[in-house]
Amino acid sequence: MVEIFTDGRSFATFISAIVAFCSVIYSVRVNMKHNELKINLDQANLELNDAKNRSEENHRRILFAHEVSGRLAEETYQELTDLRNSAAILFASIQVAEDTKEVSNELIYNAVLNAKKISLFYPPGTTFQEELNIQIETALSVMYGRADKNVDSVIAALRLNVWSLINLKTNELKEYNGRDDTKSRNLEPYKPKMRNLNATNN
Repeated sequence: MVEIFTDGRSFATFISAIVAFCSVIYSVRVNMKHNELKINLDQANLELNDAKNRSEENHRRILFAHEVSGRLAEETYQELTDLRNSAAILFASIQVAEDTKEVSNELIYNAVLNAKKISLFYPPGTTFQEELNIQIETALSVMYGRADKNVDSVIAALRLNVWSLINLKTNELKEYNGRDDTKSRNLEPYKPKMRNLNATNN
């Protein structure tokens, strides 16, 4: 061992061997670090692509949900308009029948037709539906001149129930729109009128 340090060539060879050995170790470590960085980079790219795909999928879902919500809002708006119009025609027909006692076939036809339209909006299989059916029948009895003394209270209850249906549709429309849309704000429903209740009760 002493000869290595005394012999110049041997010492140089020894140093060269150490340098070569260190170079190999350093090279291995560099390669390992490079491979680790490459793996991390690949993983980051995969996560980035995955996030991008998720973002695109979420975007597609949002667009689809917005489209569906828009269609539902449009349909509900049309239903609400039909319900309001039918209620207005029905109650106007009843008003004419009560005030004039002269009921034309056209008036009866319009009343029956619009009563049927209103019935399409009943929540099925509920006491509310049963109540509305009875109230509609009573309302139509006015058209045929068969109303009794309690008809005013029944008509008033019918107005309130139709008002509830209109409110329900209005709330659905606001929900689909996601805001108080101008259309929904302009849809002031046909308000109930508690007409002649005192006279009926006396």
